[in-house]
Amino acid sequence: MALSYVCILVLIGFIELTNSQQITKFSVPPQEAHEALLVCQYDLNGSKLYDVKWYKDDQNFFRCSDNGVQKYQVEGVKVSSWEPMASSCSLTLTRLTSQSAGMYRCEVTLETPSFTTLSKRGELRVTSAFKLVQPIESTTRHFESSTTPSSSTSSSSSFRRTNLVFVTVIYLILMFFYNL
Repeated sequence: MALSYVCILVLIGFIELTNSQQITKFSVPPQEAHEALLVCQYDLNGSKLYDVKWYKDDQNFFRCSDNGVQKYQVEGVKVSSWEPMASSCSLTLTRLTSQSAGMYRCEVTLETPSFTTLSKRGELRVTSAFKLVQPIESTTRHFESSTTPSSSTSSSSSFRRTNLVFVTVIYLILMFFYNL
């Protein structure tokens, strides 16, 4: 009879121990244009960490462990920096494209004997950089037949169009080289 009480107490202690580990802070920005900070912080409550893995649409692209970090090729995912610390594995994704959008998941796995796994997920949407540029409003000016437009009026309108074309061309060139 006493042995059954001991077994029950050990089982309750094990359940409490496994329930006390948690991911304390998790963040995937809902919408970004150029780069995104992915945060995964955890409290293992004295348990030993096996590894932390990051997934995009269920494809593993990053792993933190005592042996260091490993990056895996997943289309649209470019990890530029990471911060593997005692209770965190946060990443910065750069050069986001439409292929970078998706469901991101952080998975924290404990060491033996349980290999308990904790995970959280969040969706990242990538906005087009073109949507961030506000459109230039055009104005139409009417002149009476007896007046002629001044040179400053036509050059101002021409100047705006030239600037818009110049900015657009520069932007496209930068995006081309930036995504290489």
